[in-house]
Amino acid sequence: RASNSVLTLSDEPESSWKRAGIALERGGCCTILSKDAARRTYGVQFNAGGPKPGFFKRMFGAGAPDPSMTVQVAAAGEGTTITVLDNAGEVRTDDSAMTVLGVIEARLR
Repeated sequence: RASNSVLTLSDEPESSWKRAGIALERGGCCTILSKDAARRTYGVQFNAGGPKPGFFKRMFGAGAPDPSMTVQVAAAGEGTTITVLDNAGEVRTDDSAMTVLGVIEARLR
């Protein structure tokens, strides 16, 4: 699992975008809902597979994070960065986002 909210690769952005898409398709952690080659983004929905929270957690605990997110591949210097964004365009650092980055990292390295 990725320990940082940004995954850095020493590859060209176009190649990284294609490879990240293959990693997302084969990783099984999420479903790709949309692709935007011009912006190098994937709209994904996280496939939560854990136990359902208990009654009191559901009633009084914090809500579950939104399962939809955007995986963005961007040029950074001589390489590429991959980040997971929420619907407002902010970087996500919750467990779901870190799992998605971890799956991409494991399949790309």
